[in-house]
Amino acid sequence: MERELGRGPGERWGPRLIDIDLLLVESMVVETEKLTLPHPELHSRSFVLVPLAEIAPEVLHPVLGRTIMALRDALPPAELAAIERLDSTASGD
Repeated sequence: MERELGRGPGERWGPRLIDIDLLLVESMVVETEKLTLPHPELHSRSFVLVPLAEIAPEVLHPVLGRTIMALRDALPPAELAAIERLDSTASGD
């Protein structure tokens, strides 16, 4: 899907046109060369946990056994404060 949207090879961890990560699939735990579920950094990324806690606060992380809300609440306050909500009513110029 990323290739179809115009993403090509580039610098690892560098800027990208698009980046799609699979975070969770129900309670599946998968670890292969190409896929790890749940996403290995899910529990430490405020930019993922803050919005995910809004839509799925009670979902359990299948490895850590903690809810998304609990994982979000365990993040350092400074990380949580740095997350800025985009105004969904703004025109997308």
